[in-house]
Amino acid sequence: MICNSLSIFSKENADNFLMGGVVKSDVWEIDRKLNLEYFNGNVYFKNYYHELKANSAVYNHNIHKWNALGRVYIKRNLDSESYAETFCDMAEYMEDTQIAKMDSKHKKLKLIYYTNNEEAYTAYSVKAVVEALDRRVTFYDKFELYASSISVFSDKAVYDDYEKTFDMTLNPYAMGYDEKYDLYLKGDELLLLKNDETLYAYNNVYGLIKPRKEDQQ
Repeated sequence: MICNSLSIFSKENADNFLMGGVVKSDVWEIDRKLNLEYFNGNVYFKNYYHELKANSAVYNHNIHKWNALGRVYIKRNLDSESYAETFCDMAEYMEDTQIAKMDSKHKKLKLIYYTNNEEAYTAYSVKAVVEALDRRVTFYDKFELYASSISVFSDKAVYDDYEKTFDMTLNPYAMGYDEKYDLYLKGDELLLLKNDETLYAYNNVYGLIKPRKEDQQ
């Protein structure tokens, strides 16, 4: 196992993605001509805010870009009581813009949000783009969201952390339940408030509510 403290860990780059962290991998190679660093085998990185695991990773010093490939795991500490985990096939991160793009070819990527160390919701999609500065996540293709009593599906969804909302705008529909009823709801747009799981539907709204069977309660 090779442990590397990269040159970008300097004090002048205190806001850098990797500041204060160490990268570990089985193999470390440097291409000085192209200004690239290659990490292969059991790649692991951790600092105060992030934790990353992958089969391999490449860092491009010219454009401050990371690419991680193969069984990628990313953990982001949001505050003292909440954090998010993402599992995907590949990810790239631009340090200057703080934009991350994640993709999964074999099965959908998975994002889990925890609060008070308990799982609050789980989301799936084929692709996702995280814009950290805008506190926004956009999910593309076959999006699924599972909360405690409601499930939402769409081909596109945008999570706004300022508003604490999921906005589904492409073929969205939802299913939910309580102690007495099952719910199906669709519309041109569905808006879910994350904190209290209130769901709104807009335009061409269609819904179905039916009593739950005794054996479902």
